[in-house]
Amino acid sequence: MLNHKQKQALLLLMDNTDQHTAEVLQIRISTLQKWIHSPEFSQTLQNTVNERKRATARLTCTAIHNAMLLLSANKDPKLAIEITKLGKSFENQEEEDDYMATLAKALAND
Repeated sequence: MLNHKQKQALLLLMDNTDQHTAEVLQIRISTLQKWIHSPEFSQTLQNTVNERKRATARLTCTAIHNAMLLLSANKDPKLAIEITKLGKSFENQEEEDDYMATLAKALAND
């Protein structure tokens, strides 16, 4: 089970360098690197990164959808696709295809 400092490190590592994280936690960089290479910490860190990516993709999709609602008079699906590509928020082609299908359905219902 991760201790309190390790849990803090997980959050800090999402937006900071290893060096900065170690400084904030007042630990040696070598300690942080040991944690990062330990199976439990490493798996939890990967899960946290994946969760953050999914949350970012959901927020981006919501923002794109809201932008399309604001531009509903235009109703140009090509614009939605270009905005989505600029966001580069999808992990893989399947995610992008699923979103595009949802967006096309939403545009058809407007």
